[in-house]
Amino acid sequence: MITNQKMSVVKKRFKRAELYNEIVETLKKEEKTILQIAKSFSPQLNWETSKNAVTMLQEVGIVSTKEQNGKTYYYVDESNIIDLDKDTLLGIHVTKEERLATLQLSQRIDLRWDLPRKLLKTFRNKIMIKVIKEAKIKNIPYGWYLFGECLLLQSDDLTGIKNIGSKYDKEIDSAIKYYSGCFTTNELMEKTYVDEHNETYLSRLKMIDFLLNKFTGDSINRLRLELRNLIFSFRKKEDNEDIIEFINGFAFCVFRMIKKMSLGELEEIRPLILETFTSMWEIIATYSLYESLAINGFYKKTDIKKYYSLRLESLKQVAEEYINNLKDHYPTLEIPDNDPILRFKSRQA
Repeated sequence: MITNQKMSVVKKRFKRAELYNEIVETLKKEEKTILQIAKSFSPQLNWETSKNAVTMLQEVGIVSTKEQNGKTYYYVDESNIIDLDKDTLLGIHVTKEERLATLQLSQRIDLRWDLPRKLLKTFRNKIMIKVIKEAKIKNIPYGWYLFGECLLLQSDDLTGIKNIGSKYDKEIDSAIKYYSGCFTTNELMEKTYVDEHNETYLSRLKMIDFLLNKFTGDSINRLRLELRNLIFSFRKKEDNEDIIEFINGFAFCVFRMIKKMSLGELEEIRPLILETFTSMWEIIATYSLYESLAINGFYKKTDIKKYYSLRLESLKQVAEEYINNLKDHYPTLEIPDNDPILRFKSRQA
């Protein structure tokens, strides 16, 4: 049986983003070795955890090294510190022009909304993106993220924003009418995923539905089918091989559990499977945002790689811990040496 203590193992670990920030702040004050960095935390960090975090910060150019008295010291290169926007996805910078354009269009949609129900933020996002596409607006960045296409700017503070007038009213009214038949966010998401032929996001929507409800023989079979669809729809590219490893590791673990465990046993660990899938989905969605912002022409990948890499590494370490936790419930059987699940080895944090 899964205890509350076991289910909260990952949540009690350092949040990786906070860990990176604390290491950066520590190294701004003083050059330190890995051991000194580990000891600066309370409770003290594991040496390997400190080393992995510092290595990541090195890879994105924030932390540099120097040799002194036979030891390696780490310090922050202030010129490479990332300036994070607090109200954007991943903290990616948006210009004043992009910010103003986003808020003005948001305000106009609020004014044109004439349905008897409240305009929810998710609906506004989908309406805005449809308007942006139809009106060919070039200065409002958006991309695929956790729940589909959304605006990069997440702020909804319209204080002092000047009305843009009726310039896009035709497209706005058309988009409101188009989505008027959707009454829930799930209906809205499914409609947009189908419109955009995004099989990866459709599979995610169906899998979440199966994992939120009590397992039946039918839902288990459908879960297995959608997991296969997810594997085949998320295309392998030269910069996402590590993400493919996570998908394969999770999938093979679930497939073998389905094969070897009873329906009752699977139902018992369903919450853990859901949490593990959610942590893995954040990795997929973060990559999707990074890729789609470049495909849509808003940024070059080289310009936003630091934002993406820091967030991704944080998510990968959390997902790895979840998969290891899930693996603790893995039915006993011989695992081939080349099995994807062996990529995930338990780490102390």
